Amino acid sequence: QKQIVQDIQTFVLPMIDTSLFFVVATPRPEHSVEKIQHEIDTEIERLFQEAVSEQEMQRVKNQIIAQKVRDLQSVSTRADLLNMYFTYYGNTNHLNEEIDHYLKISAQDLRQTANNFLQPENRVEVIYLPKKN
Repeated sequence: QKQIVQDIQTFVLPMIDTSLFFVVATPRPEHSVEKIQHEIDTEIERLFQEAVSEQEMQRVKNQIIAQKVRDLQSVSTRADLLNMYFTYYGNTNHLNEEIDHYLKISAQDLRQTANNFLQPENRVEVIYLPKKN
């Protein structure tokens, strides 16, 4: 909405005992890294204070479902996912259950998870700046 980044992505790297949540942002040239950090922190703080609207929850769930369905179109991605689910969970059927898991998440679940795991003391921030010519 504010058009301060060229690109921003979030993703989760699942692991056996824990997971990593990434926020990767590329600022537009006219905006500083500090400004982007502040805006990301503000959005995370908003998750602590306010419930996400049902409309936004549904929009995100629809995006997740669409991405999961697209992922399953590729045989190699399906094979990778089956391998990952067996390795991490001992259950290849998790592939069939994953979308249902996402659909069950409520705005309150999201808020509680954010409060539990997205606190500043749980973060590692890495800033990569290209070499100036």
